[in-house]
Amino acid sequence: KIFTFIHLPLYTIILSLLFSQYQTIIFWFLDLFLIIHAILHLFFEKHPRNGFKNTFSRSIIYPMGILAVIHLLLLFKK
Repeated sequence: KIFTFIHLPLYTIILSLLFSQYQTIIFWFLDLFLIIHAILHLFFEKHPRNGFKNTFSRSIIYPMGILAVIHLLLLFKK
């Protein structure tokens, strides 16, 4: 949970950029990052040093990857 708290400043910066003139680029970058991030966590799920195998981490990482895929698909449809 400390790991999540450390990321709050990063989330603040990303959210502020989502309302800037670079909104589309940030959305693409963020979606791709979340998809790759979820895939990497899936591949390293059984790694002995993986410290993110708990319900708290999984309930954030995997849904964000799925939502990013949906968001990218919706962006492509426009």
